[in-house]
Amino acid sequence: MYAHKPQPEPVPASDEIAYSYIRFSHPSQSEGDSLRRQTEATAEWCERNKIRLDTSLTLRDLGVSAFRGRHRTDDKNALAQFLKLVERGRIPKGSYLIIENLDRLSREDERPALRLWMDILDAGINIVQLYPETVFRHEKSDMVDIMRAIIELSRGHSESAIKSERVGAAWHNRRNEARAGNLLLTRQLPAWVEVRGDKIHLIPERAAVVKRIYTMCAEGRGIYSIMKKLQEEGVPAFGPSGRWSINYLHLILSDRRAVGEMQPRLQGKGRGKPDGEPIPDYFPRVVDDTLWERARLGLQQRWRKPGKVTADVNVFAGLLRGALDGEAYVVGKESGKGKPYRIIRSNGPRKGLGKFGSFPLLPFERAVFSFLSRREIDPHEILNGDSEPDESEMLSRQLERKRAKREEIEAELLQDESDSPALARLVRKLEQEEKELGEKLALAAQKAASPLSETWGEAQTLLETIDTAPDREAARLRLRAALRRIVDSIWLLVVPRGRDRLCYVQIWFNAGKHHRRRDYLIFFRPSKANASARVPGFVKAESRPDMTAPLDLRKRADARKLESYLASEDLETLIAPMRDLPTLHADTEK
Repeated sequence: MYAHKPQPEPVPASDEIAYSYIRFSHPSQSEGDSLRRQTEATAEWCERNKIRLDTSLTLRDLGVSAFRGRHRTDDKNALAQFLKLVERGRIPKGSYLIIENLDRLSREDERPALRLWMDILDAGINIVQLYPETVFRHEKSDMVDIMRAIIELSRGHSESAIKSERVGAAWHNRRNEARAGNLLLTRQLPAWVEVRGDKIHLIPERAAVVKRIYTMCAEGRGIYSIMKKLQEEGVPAFGPSGRWSINYLHLILSDRRAVGEMQPRLQGKGRGKPDGEPIPDYFPRVVDDTLWERARLGLQQRWRKPGKVTADVNVFAGLLRGALDGEAYVVGKESGKGKPYRIIRSNGPRKGLGKFGSFPLLPFERAVFSFLSRREIDPHEILNGDSEPDESEMLSRQLERKRAKREEIEAELLQDESDSPALARLVRKLEQEEKELGEKLALAAQKAASPLSETWGEAQTLLETIDTAPDREAARLRLRAALRRIVDSIWLLVVPRGRDRLCYVQIWFNAGKHHRRRDYLIFFRPSKANASARVPGFVKAESRPDMTAPLDLRKRADARKLESYLASEDLETLIAPMRDLPTLHADTEK
């Protein structure tokens, strides 16, 4: 049998209980005398006044500022939690809140600080100030106490305001020195650099990894694929978690420090917001501007047209659309009577729309490759090459005007100490417009760094060497990235004719506001065999610029008209113009 352990007697409601609240604004103060001094003084006051100190509720905000009021509003902080317990009646009325001085309670402006002091008293809690020793009691209203509280709270706010101004001025001077190249502004550095003496130097092996990450992204890999590649190869991670993660790789690919820029941030009010223009060449460069822009453009393309990376990269991922239902075409498998082979098929039937409209992937791929590599296409005509105006200058001017207007309103708010909701809303609106213009400006810079005519040349080289590339996966990734820059979409209309397949293809190219297109017809006849003989299949493809000139496969009515024509016209008549064309890859798999 276990002996019954007596429970402590409940404290009668009349017993007086004290709670100690200890706060200081900087973590370094924990290394000094502040914590010991406040703790010992609280215990001594309780012993002298015969009041029990409750040690079950720890009220310590160590390294928490009271200048902005977050210590009383953010539930992560001890004072905010205590105030909620008081509000819910979990702290008995008549209890004592012990603080070293009223400036530990708040260093805000006098009005919110005095309001906090009075709210605690009105909730039935006494406030004990240890230095100079004063007990502010909840049950009486003494004008002398109120005046004393105002004086103490005002002094605390003034000291913090002066300190804030001095810190701001010191930071301003440091920032100017850093812009002049005379000072190391901060020791918070990216993981691929280190400080030796008073200079910042690259860590060569880490810088090489960062550059490779940018290169893989520019070549068409998504962040998840990059992470898996680094993990598979056992590349040592140097992020804060000690392992490669999607979040950290995204941070690296978004970090202008890789091109040498350092963005100072505001201290004090507005903490964390950009403080002036970035400082160029503050860090040693890891990547040049062209690689940076290509990687950023690659990321944006991945967000708009995602696609998995497998051993056989689908170079058309995100580009193929079915003309009859507008749904994406995806890669699947079809078994038939023999070995399974890959096909492209509409995703529409999975959503209750249209037909699968499948077509063997490899013949389709070979046909489209032949279209794009033919000399009949003039890239400047199709892509509107380099003739589209660069919008960067116009967007930069718009962004600067928005920024100047916002700063003017913020200065007015600070000067008048106004809490105008209308002006605050206008500032937020301008901030959002600045963000949107910044994104447009970044996209314009990315396009300028990778003109379509240059990408066309890259795609042509990849198409010619795709079968002989030493690293097939990497080559197909680069081709996919290039196709996404030059092709807006590829619209398909698959019409079965018995065992044969017709596939009408409209390729819409990126050409600013005026997209250009090319029309093609692919005919596929699979091989057939019996016990005595085998008749090989074949694939033929040709341009059909005059066949459906007025028809746009992006419009369902036009797609249905073309489907009716291809399904009813004599097949031999349809394919007659192809008879003298070379036969493309006829097999469904390599």
